[in-house]
Amino acid sequence: MSVDAVTAFFEVGAACIGWQNVYRVYKDKEVKGLWAPGTVFFLAWALWSLFMYSHFVMWWSLAALLARIGANIAWLSLVWYYRRRKTGAIQQTGEQVNG
Repeated sequence: MSVDAVTAFFEVGAACIGWQNVYRVYKDKEVKGLWAPGTVFFLAWALWSLFMYSHFVMWWSLAALLARIGANIAWLSLVWYYRRRKTGAIQQTGEQVNG
């Protein structure tokens, strides 16, 4: 088995875990138990890996990495949205606006 295939396997696993986190935040409509700066770090690492995988011609890893990057961006977007909604910066659906 090639290094690319093994790395892609781990990237797919990381993407699955990331998308599970996205699902939980979406379902719960709030952020519980995860630290956003940790995800920012792993997103930065993933962006570095874009360069590295293409440099070392690891195309399977690169393809799997895109799913992980998507999960990180989706999760951070939901964290941002639900935290703003909790503070009142974003109005919840169905609420009436006074005035």
